[in-house]
Amino acid sequence: MTELDLALLNNYQRAFPLYAKPYAELARQLCISESEVLQRLLQLKQAGSISRIGPVFRPNSIGVSTLAALAVPPEQLEQVAALVNTYPQVNHNYQR
Repeated sequence: MTELDLALLNNYQRAFPLYAKPYAELARQLCISESEVLQRLLQLKQAGSISRIGPVFRPNSIGVSTLAALAVPPEQLEQVAALVNTYPQVNHNYQR
């Protein structure tokens, strides 16, 4: 991952611009083209560096919150994780 990729991800997740053309604004901030922003985000998604593209809400600010845990046999962990990850509402899924 390049320094530019890291800067793009940082801007993307922490200060996504609320503009009519947000990707063009990200490009302006990083001194690159809008098409390069889109291409780099696509590459990062395909490489698995980005798990999903969409909003992440602060649960307490909208009055909801859910934390769920599953006890899964080790031999089924990958299968269950893959199933859980199919739900677009899930934005964090990890083993403890």
